[in-house]
Amino acid sequence: MASYPRPQVFLKLVVLAASVFLLMTVFRVLFKDSFSDRISSGARFSTSPSMRLPYRDVARPLEEILDAEWVPQLWRYLANLKTSRRHVTLCVADSRYKESVVNWLVSALVIVQPPLDNVLVISLDEELTNFLQGRELNSVFVDPHSILRRNIHLPTNYSHVWATRFVLFRLINHWGFSVTTFDSDALLSRNPQSLFDERRDSDIVASPGTYPFDLHRAWNSSTLCMGMVLFRASEKMERFWDHFSVVQQSMRRIDDQVVINNALKNCGIVWSSTGKDSGMLGVCRDMDFKVSLLPRSVVCRKCKKITGGSFYVWHQTSARGQAGKKKIAKAAGMWFLKRNLDESELKGTEWLRYLWM
Repeated sequence: MASYPRPQVFLKLVVLAASVFLLMTVFRVLFKDSFSDRISSGARFSTSPSMRLPYRDVARPLEEILDAEWVPQLWRYLANLKTSRRHVTLCVADSRYKESVVNWLVSALVIVQPPLDNVLVISLDEELTNFLQGRELNSVFVDPHSILRRNIHLPTNYSHVWATRFVLFRLINHWGFSVTTFDSDALLSRNPQSLFDERRDSDIVASPGTYPFDLHRAWNSSTLCMGMVLFRASEKMERFWDHFSVVQQSMRRIDDQVVINNALKNCGIVWSSTGKDSGMLGVCRDMDFKVSLLPRSVVCRKCKKITGGSFYVWHQTSARGQAGKKKIAKAAGMWFLKRNLDESELKGTEWLRYLWM
């Protein structure tokens, strides 16, 4: 006759297996919690308590930031994205630049065909969010004081924008979504997705700049411009964000373009040309990390008028403030708003098209 394990022995084996599984689960959550673990387990928005935040000298503790009202709103937006690509396109601004934001939305959702996907405006005040949501356009209000500590000295009126958006980029990448960010005055004439797809091996793809000037001279090459940047979500990007946070903490600087280019310098980046009109490739010697800078032929920085449709992005360099940006964009033929914002009851892209036509 065949022999079978006694019921007591079988029960002990079941309890032992369950205990091992529970211990392995706890170990994964508390100790491993790697990027791939979080994504493969389906826990989209788990946040490692050991995650290093940028701008810790001015930012609130991570647990306080995650308690803010905007966090579940942002989670819901990301969770409801209908595309298979885990990617979001952000523009961060406040109501002082309402016209510029709407002008940018016209370029991103009407002028460009196909339009940019998963476009979300992060508003730094409720006025802009309420206005955009009233027009059925995607916007989430992120109070800078929910990220930055109160009663801190910030050197410029843009400091809260720089610090807030980098904390957002860090969190969204950590949750497993790539981020493309645009300044509200980085206006589109063509969809740049093909440029990003051609550089799939790069962890960051960005428009070229000249600031900080000392690194522009030292590298004898372009610097990374924050006007248009793609940050791909990956394990390597996680390591770079930790590195970025250490560099920012040591520099005690707020200017995002200064900090990110110095973070590239400090990881031993070496630039090389990828061929005529194809931009630059930077490889960090101290980590397996690649940065692509787009060729200047596709990003118009100083030209006064788009000609021939060769540019993908027009990004002015000389004006600050809503009035100045509007004046320069008009002179370049890149101000698309032909009607007042309150002239129609239309919603969404129909409203944007009405403003343009």
